[in-house]
Amino acid sequence: MSATTPSPQETQPLTITTISTTLGLQALLNTILSLPTSPPSLYVDLEGHSLGRNGSIALLTLYIFPTATCHLIDIHILGAAAFTTTCTLPAPTSTSLKTILESPAIPKVFFDVRNDADALFSLYGISLSGICDVQVMEYASRHIPGRFVSGLANCIARDLAPRTPVSTPVGQLVAEHQVLKALVPRLFDPALGGSYDVFTVRPLAGEILRYSALDAVLLVHLYRVYDEKLQGGQKGFWRWKVKSVAEGRVREAMGVGYDGESRDKAWGPWVWGDREVEEEKERWERDLKECMMLGVEVKDGEWPAT
Repeated sequence: MSATTPSPQETQPLTITTISTTLGLQALLNTILSLPTSPPSLYVDLEGHSLGRNGSIALLTLYIFPTATCHLIDIHILGAAAFTTTCTLPAPTSTSLKTILESPAIPKVFFDVRNDADALFSLYGISLSGICDVQVMEYASRHIPGRFVSGLANCIARDLAPRTPVSTPVGQLVAEHQVLKALVPRLFDPALGGSYDVFTVRPLAGEILRYSALDAVLLVHLYRVYDEKLQGGQKGFWRWKVKSVAEGRVREAMGVGYDGESRDKAWGPWVWGDREVEEEKERWERDLKECMMLGVEVKDGEWPAT
């Protein structure tokens, strides 16, 4: 999928559903098994109170790109059943939200996966795998290196808004997201006079529902922007680096000493121009040449190995 290929959001309206029953969840799981994996079909975001091992998850937002449908899975209501309920279709193994999140064969796209990985592992015993982290993609795709990672709102404002006129369906979603980003934090952020209880009040307020959905929906378009920048043989090392760093972030978040509030999280995952990274890139290029000489296929995002 290139950045110029029309997306489902440009050809069909966005649909948002809430899922708070196991029957509804089973119906969703039945559809996921047949989804394509390249480009990724699943875009994920979590909302909750102090998201991490010492907090709670209220909502898991799952945007399905091919159908332009955003599902808000109600973890506050379903609890552990949200992850253990299995689909009703015959399959080699019982498929649940847990097995999907843990499958290395099903790519899931997050933005800064660390606190989400911490919460899922600490609260529900889920070890994420098959993760693409758009925050790391942005860092790897930069033409001008920097020391710090970018937040989601900054990425949307800088790299998405200028590409999507308000006259387009996606541009309208971007404009709505920017309005909600200014409004909704006042409802949930205690520092601004709000309360995280807004994510557990049922029914969800309309602005909370849209806010929760659009964070995942717009990940699709950021993914497209950065993926386009990382295409081409010379970019192969950075695609591997993005995958490697995402896996490392998940391992870090599941560690005993992980601090989801640490200021160190703002630092980039590597230092541009660092000799260790340059040597790593040189080794990757040597191994790639050897694979090409031997006729060995190198899978995208993998280290060249003979």
